[in-house]
Amino acid sequence: MHKVCEDLQMAGVNMELVMSRFMGNEMLYIKFLKRFIEDESFKNMQSEFKQGQLDGAFEAAHTLKGLISNLGLDGIMRSISPITETLRAGSDEGVRELMEQAGKEYQIVVDILETI
Repeated sequence: MHKVCEDLQMAGVNMELVMSRFMGNEMLYIKFLKRFIEDESFKNMQSEFKQGQLDGAFEAAHTLKGLISNLGLDGIMRSISPITETLRAGSDEGVRELMEQAGKEYQIVVDILETI
C-alpha cells in the first residue's frame, strides 16, 4: 500500500471502501487526492461564511461534502455534513465551531497529502 494511503488509513479513512470506489487503483485515488488539495471549496466556504454569505458558504460546503465523500475522508465529513445541513436551512447556529473542527481535520489530511 502506498505510504499516503497508509497514513490516510491511520487517520481514519476506510481504505477498503475507497479502493472499491477506485477499482483497487491506488494511483488513480492518489491522482484525485492531488486534485483535492488544489480544490478551493474549503477556503471558499470559510471566506463566504466570514463575510456572512450563508448561501455562498452553503454552495461551497455542499461541493466539498461531495468531494470528501467520494474520497472517503470521513474525518472531515463528520463536520462538513452538519455544516452543510445547517447552512441549507439558512442558519449559522453552531457553524463556527464545526468549521473549527473541520479545519483541524482538513489540515490533518492536507499535511498527509503534501507528502505526495
